[in-house]
Amino acid sequence: FPPPTPIPADCTALNAIGNGAGVSNAESALGPPDQKVATISAYGVLQLVVGREIQNNISSDVDFEIIGKVNSAGAVGQGRCPLSSSGAAVFKVEASMDGTRFETVGFWTKTNHKFDLGCRSMKSARYIRIVGLAGASGEVDAIRVTSCFSQ
Repeated sequence: FPPPTPIPADCTALNAIGNGAGVSNAESALGPPDQKVATISAYGVLQLVVGREIQNNISSDVDFEIIGKVNSAGAVGQGRCPLSSSGAAVFKVEASMDGTRFETVGFWTKTNHKFDLGCRSMKSARYIRIVGLAGASGEVDAIRVTSCFSQ
């Protein structure tokens, strides 16, 4: 894991919901990076709620990143916004403003951990959902938001 960097407390995940047998210690993904991890595997769903809205920063290709590691191998489409996977063993990453209507913003793999809301023309999001596809295995320490709305 990269060394922790300061993040405003309310720009991190403040609430976690783990669904399915494929998620354990969901609450470990809360707050800034601290080396405590939530584990997620195939068919597990980890939903995180961020304190302040993640802002689509049009001057950057990165609005948030997943701090952690993917233990499984997998591949995704090429380019800035890979919205389809070419195999299993990866994690689909979705974002939502209301927690009910989610848009896929990319795939979390060993080589991709940064995400841009602009890939789906989203202005902002408060909910991040990580979905384990077949064969997936990983650990989530935190969500690092690069641009969030001030209160």
